[in-house]
Amino acid sequence: MKKGYTLVELLAVLAILATIISLVAINAIRYSNSSRERDYENIKKIMVDNSKILVESTSKHITKVIDDNLQTYTSCKITYSDLVNNNLMTSETKNPKTNELMSNEYVKVTLDSNTYQYSYEFKETEESGLINCIN
Repeated sequence: MKKGYTLVELLAVLAILATIISLVAINAIRYSNSSRERDYENIKKIMVDNSKILVESTSKHITKVIDDNLQTYTSCKITYSDLVNNNLMTSETKNPKTNELMSNEYVKVTLDSNTYQYSYEFKETEESGLINCIN
């Protein structure tokens, strides 16, 4: 009587191991992607919260923002750089989705002229005609 495994048994074990490894890899990738998305949502929330702090702590209210051409706006933007310059964010924060430093992201601040309440909206891309809240 021979001791050992047949070729069929070895191939069956290899097929089972390959299946298990591929399932683990797929789940690890899914978890990593969902983790990045959660991290990005947290950064967005932190930027909005810090923008609120900046607006509330600024002695100059944003009721009307006047640019160099004397145009009046009820919306303006607080850039990521504004938050860094006011020590509300760190300059090393990376976008978890792209792994690049945050740069173009900003928070749009709008004043409702009826209620005089500010609304805050995170934006990823530049909106034309929007000026900086912080000079």
